Amino acid sequence: MLLELIVIVKCELVQAHNSKIRGKMNQENIAALKQPKAMYLLIAVQMWESFSYYGMRAILVLYMIHYLKFSDHQAFSIYAIYIGLVEGLGIFGGQLADKVFGMRNSIYVGGFIIAFGHGVMAFPYYDQAIYIGLAAISVGAGLFRTSTAGLLGAFYKENDLRRDAGFTYYYVGLNLGAFLATILCVHISQLYGWHYGFSLAGFGMVIGMLNLHMFRALLEDKGLTSTKLTPMFCYKTAAISLAVILAISVFIFFHEITIYVLTALIIAMLFRVYVIGMSLQPEQRKKVHLALLAILLAAIFYSFEEQIGSSLIIFGDRFSDKMFFGLNIDVAELTSVNPIVVLLFGPIVAFLLELYEVKVRHPINIFIKISLAFIVQAAAFIVLYLYSVGVGYVSAEIIALVFGVIALSELFIGPAVYSYASEAAPQTMRAMMMGAVMLGFALSNVSSGFVSEMMAFDSNSSPDINVYSLSFMKIGVACAIFAGVILFLKTAHVGHKLYKKRKKSNSDF
Repeated sequence: MLLELIVIVKCELVQAHNSKIRGKMNQENIAALKQPKAMYLLIAVQMWESFSYYGMRAILVLYMIHYLKFSDHQAFSIYAIYIGLVEGLGIFGGQLADKVFGMRNSIYVGGFIIAFGHGVMAFPYYDQAIYIGLAAISVGAGLFRTSTAGLLGAFYKENDLRRDAGFTYYYVGLNLGAFLATILCVHISQLYGWHYGFSLAGFGMVIGMLNLHMFRALLEDKGLTSTKLTPMFCYKTAAISLAVILAISVFIFFHEITIYVLTALIIAMLFRVYVIGMSLQPEQRKKVHLALLAILLAAIFYSFEEQIGSSLIIFGDRFSDKMFFGLNIDVAELTSVNPIVVLLFGPIVAFLLELYEVKVRHPINIFIKISLAFIVQAAAFIVLYLYSVGVGYVSAEIIALVFGVIALSELFIGPAVYSYASEAAPQTMRAMMMGAVMLGFALSNVSSGFVSEMMAFDSNSSPDINVYSLSFMKIGVACAIFAGVILFLKTAHVGHKLYKKRKKSNSDF
């Protein structure tokens, strides 16, 4: 989900706008905006973790279907559980960083667990190792991701003007890692074999850890913990980590049951946030419940968007001409369109939305932005339907266009949900509400497996492009219906408020 970038960019644009109003900065102010050196180190570390994750994401489903000979059902289900765990375990990883390891040690532990997972995946002589490898990567990512962003934030004081720009650079590095991974890991896996692709992704993680260790002096005393890392503590940590990885690998192995259990657990945790919100004052309660509604709508949206990593890649692999403007490519390489679109169009979309809000002197409602996201995504799937129906193949250019339009649709919903959830939560529920956002993304990742089932074939059945085209139409229509219902309800709500306001003013008269 690379969309946190846009939230930060939007904040930076607002600051830039305010700076113009106040006048030009003097030399002292410019010097004060110099970024901490630790920022560059953490950008490099996060870039390699992003390289690891998105390299894995680009080739995982293709590997399971082509090399392991899994059915579509099995591959899509395992993929959905894996990406759901990567997102969902971040909640627990953040708590462990706060209470046990400290952020810096969590990055080390998480990074080496990720590298271990890739090493297992790169082992070519035992195919069932995929379950242990995926479990290790998801556990490591849960420890790594929240701690890296949290450690960067520790280098900025409250109301620090450098914070927004620093996180902008941070997420640019994340996108750069994602872009490089989708090109290099896919290319290497096609040239030399799948296990070399997994090895390259893991090698990137090792480079990130070596950078962190070599230049650790830049981190000063930030992110440390009072817990003494005695040999016994390290042995216990390794033993517990291995036990957790083995337990999760069993869950992934029984994916047909796990996908339902995991979905139920996430929904139950979100419902708990809803129940806690019931105890708030009416105005706060309304905001929290509206934020939860926005999170659920985002979960539905991203369950369609996540088809990029599963059913859409398989569709392109089976029915694309694999010629992109005269160049012979692997369809998985087209997933690089996603970070490119975020990098190029993210700031533009943020600027246009900000410009509109300044002109009308009123922020665009969160649910209007969500409906726009569904409309754009509906257009992407309808285009894919029109080009695939009744035809034996789809050009790689059309698939790249669809990937790009889907990425563009994300720009309307991802930043809006993050921002609205943060704003709507009262002080006592800030951390819980941001955890609910992470749970929403985890729910979308897991539920993407149910959407992929529409386009899944058994190992002994022949894939039919008409099944795909019909599924694309269903997704496109579903997105259009969600957009229409949201707009209708929002319009009806506004009309009702205006009616009540007019009625009150008449009675006062």
